[in-house]
Amino acid sequence: MESVCVSHVEDAVTFWGQAIGKIHDISKLSDSLARTCPKMNPVLATPDPDKIYGGMFTADKCWYRCKLQRMLNDDQYLATYIDYGNSEILNQASIVELPDDLQFPAFAQKYRLWGLQLQECNNIEQGLKFLNQLIADKQVSVQQKVTYKDGTIAGQVLHENIDVGEEVANKGFAEKCKNVSSPEGNTGSSVCGLKTPQWVSRKLERPPMREPKTLPVLSTINHKESDTWKEVNCGNHFTGPRVWSPDVNFGNTNKNDSRLLEENKLLKDERDSLIEKSNMLKSQINKLQLDLQKEKEVSEESIRDLEGNLQSAVGNKFNSLASKIEILRSVRCENANVHSEDDLLQAVIDVTEEKLVSPPSLSNLDETWEKYNLAQETIKYCSDVTKLSLLINRRDNIQQELLSVVDCFILEVDELPLDSRTADLKFFDLSSEISLESSEVVCNIDELLDQVECHVSKELDVSLMEHDEADRQIIIHAYNRVVQCIHEELQLISLVVSKYSTSAEFKKSIVEWIDRSPNINQLMSVKKTIKGLKSQLRWKLVERSNMEDTDESNETILAELKEEIRTLRNTIFSEILREQEEYRTLGSLVLKWFPELPLIHPEAGILNYMNSGGLLFGSIERDLFDAEPMKELSSKRPLVRAEIENRMVLLKGYSVGVDTEEKVVERAAKYHQVWSSLKDDSGLMELICLFFCKADPVVYLIVPFYPEESLSAVQEKNTLMSHEILKVMSGVAQGLQILHAAGIIVGALHRNNVFALNREKGIIGDFDFTRDANQRSSITMVGFPHITAPELKLGHAATEASDMYAYGCLFLWLCLGNNNITMKQDGSPDLSQLTLDPKVKSLLSGLLCCGDRLCAEEVKAHECFQAGSVLYSSTSDEAAENTPADFA
Repeated sequence: MESVCVSHVEDAVTFWGQAIGKIHDISKLSDSLARTCPKMNPVLATPDPDKIYGGMFTADKCWYRCKLQRMLNDDQYLATYIDYGNSEILNQASIVELPDDLQFPAFAQKYRLWGLQLQECNNIEQGLKFLNQLIADKQVSVQQKVTYKDGTIAGQVLHENIDVGEEVANKGFAEKCKNVSSPEGNTGSSVCGLKTPQWVSRKLERPPMREPKTLPVLSTINHKESDTWKEVNCGNHFTGPRVWSPDVNFGNTNKNDSRLLEENKLLKDERDSLIEKSNMLKSQINKLQLDLQKEKEVSEESIRDLEGNLQSAVGNKFNSLASKIEILRSVRCENANVHSEDDLLQAVIDVTEEKLVSPPSLSNLDETWEKYNLAQETIKYCSDVTKLSLLINRRDNIQQELLSVVDCFILEVDELPLDSRTADLKFFDLSSEISLESSEVVCNIDELLDQVECHVSKELDVSLMEHDEADRQIIIHAYNRVVQCIHEELQLISLVVSKYSTSAEFKKSIVEWIDRSPNINQLMSVKKTIKGLKSQLRWKLVERSNMEDTDESNETILAELKEEIRTLRNTIFSEILREQEEYRTLGSLVLKWFPELPLIHPEAGILNYMNSGGLLFGSIERDLFDAEPMKELSSKRPLVRAEIENRMVLLKGYSVGVDTEEKVVERAAKYHQVWSSLKDDSGLMELICLFFCKADPVVYLIVPFYPEESLSAVQEKNTLMSHEILKVMSGVAQGLQILHAAGIIVGALHRNNVFALNREKGIIGDFDFTRDANQRSSITMVGFPHITAPELKLGHAATEASDMYAYGCLFLWLCLGNNNITMKQDGSPDLSQLTLDPKVKSLLSGLLCCGDRLCAEEVKAHECFQAGSVLYSSTSDEAAENTPADFA
């Protein structure tokens, strides 16, 4: 007898289970699979049907061992959980490889109810459900009767004093076998010839059995009795001792033994025959190996001889070719104009006989373009509006004439073989140095060497040929004339191609406007809509203020009113974006075709938009924002926080006068243009828009709001680590490089206008556009005395170099934190005693000096920003963990 826990029922007489004694092993296996499977590679190739894999059960997301029976489609397999006996369809992504230490036999065993065979197929499902309810996930006692060749164990099954086989038979889901005493089954199906149906795999209806929370108490087994109950094996041989069993009839033992002896003799004869064949094959293999070894030795020797001959042949060819090239080089140095007469003659023929001539309409095109551009310039700078219409009519007439000339020019150029002619002139440009591309290398090295030697010999023969002075002068003159003609014609082709491109673009763009002029009706309509919406907003704001001042205000009505105000604000900002789109369209038309638009419609403010680079928003007002004061960030100027279309922004106000207003727009527009070239990759903070206050002399700049991400705030809250410092300062160097290339000097680079976004992206923030670089650098920043370069303290003007000094100071501050730095007599920090990485110290030495400093481009490319760089020469980051410092 043995105690078995049933894990899965297959039909009315078949089930799977594990011995209770192995339940701890199953628990250990589950833990091992949970640790191992997530780290293993997924199964991508065709699975091995003999291997064991790990499978993710979809219901409880746990891992089990399984065997893959067959593929159902491109990414699904029918898998059998070998430790539980049931099957499931698994996606290929839910199957992983298992290591060798998990490739051991299953704990599950297959059992059948002794002496029973299945009924007809129409009762299969009902019988399965009955047996499943009776014993699934329960402990049963099994008295083994016989073991089949496929490992199936047939036995009497008891559960709580109930004979399970009798219950199944009584319910009519299986019938008793007619003969159960003769274990002669050789197929491993059933000793009584059970009618096993052709099963179709069903998808698992419940998860595989896991270890129960409490183990059942095993009943005491009578060892004396159990010694008499031994399993009896069926088939050609026994798997255990053949002892007496009360349910097996040994009446035919002598007959069976005789048959077994006969079968053993046949097997022995077959074995001897196979051994003889194996010895014969082994002898043949040995002979083939000896022959192969001899052939291999002969082949290797032949290859060595061939390699030696080939090396010698190639070496001889190169030596001969090198000597000829050396002679030819000296001849060319003596006279660079000596070339093969055949090539020169062919070049003369091709260059002179098939020469391209300038299209007849080209000169007319140039004249008409010149008249058209002059007419546009005249309109642009016209100050007398009364003469404007006359100038526009004259321009339109020239425009029609230009379009006609362009059509004629395009037709003429389309007839010219420009591409093929250009290719021919590359070929005959005797002065060009054309290198052989890797894709053009001839695979046959011998053929390539022969061609080179032929050309070198030909040119050498011609070069060494004696010429009288008259022939020599003819050749030189012809050569110089060919080169001149080639260059002239190539320049002509380049000019024609350029003018063709310009003409085609003009024709494509002007067709839309040839018979009509643009207007500002759409722009003015949007402006009118914005004006009406702003009026509604003001009334709503007054209504909200009155309601909030009332003691008996209705909270529901007040909430509805606030929502209306929020919706109105969003609508106004959406219309303002439409207004800016109209400005962009009109500004493009002014630059290309209609310079008269700002003169005809001064009320539209097109020039203001264009002069600001699209940064100036005329319809935005301070009252449109539901702003929150930010006194903690700035006490010197108005600074508020607001939300625009779900984006938090800062409104920075600057006092301006009549003389500074234009300068502010100019400086901000230049900065905005530099940012627009690379945008988020520029290392600069975006300027969202610029607008003037109508009531006060204040200009407002709208920028993104980065709360607590300035270097000052970041270092105070949680100092940057070494790798983060390198990332941030690399971005700041990128920003300085972009600004300096555009001629913009920051003048006051400090820890409050440098930001570390997400602790890894460094950008330079906006600065005071009401002042120039010298004015910004002359203002002493409280708490930032170290950013001032020594030359600025002497009264010199701010330069790119002074920006780089401030950059170096910020870098050093991030590295050393609160440590005091000794200053040298010239006013620069003394770096000699610092424990920094040599690369970083080299960078700082090139920045914190009084002489020539590194420029931003050199800093960006410095080796300390390469992968794998560190800040400190020691292993400790102790210095970087301190708070910000002031340099003494």
